[in-house]
Amino acid sequence: MTSSGLSIRTLDYVIREVPEGLVLSAGLSARKMVALAGDFALLLGAGPLGQEASEKIASDCATAEGRKKSALFALALATVAKAECRRHFAASAEALADALSLIRERCGELAALHDARYFIGDASGREEFARTLMRAFALLPEGETAIQAEDRFTAVDSVERRRVIRKAKEAQKRTQEIRLAIEAREAEEAASKMSRE
Repeated sequence: MTSSGLSIRTLDYVIREVPEGLVLSAGLSARKMVALAGDFALLLGAGPLGQEASEKIASDCATAEGRKKSALFALALATVAKAECRRHFAASAEALADALSLIRERCGELAALHDARYFIGDASGREEFARTLMRAFALLPEGETAIQAEDRFTAVDSVERRRVIRKAKEAQKRTQEIRLAIEAREAEEAASKMSRE
């Protein structure tokens, strides 16, 4: 990761100022979403989107869950293309394609948990989204080391938190099943002992 000179605070402000209407309407039309992604790629200096990227972006708009993902992707694009952020996120066409692919994938994970309004209107959501963008572009927030940035990302990562909670519930369920099995076996042994006496 490289130091970006861009603070989480600046990104928080930029995300908060992205027009909600742009974000929420972007996922409604595949053509609109592809055009928006293409415009932002050009703004970032990466040239036009390739056919494969365009098809992937368009396919996201086919389902309700995909439209939520597209709205988050539009938020990501609008954020990195803002004048105060653009120079920090500007990358070669190949690096931008890789970053956009990571962001699309992450937007799918995030869309399963929250809609775009959460990432615009909630301070924790904005921080998570800002750190997601910086991570996709392999950038460090201003004033943070790689270890600090990773630690903070882990602390605000709702996808990871959901995974940990799910695993804890599964472990709790297994523990309950084992406890019930032990109790049943003890009751069986007690009944067997009673019948022998």
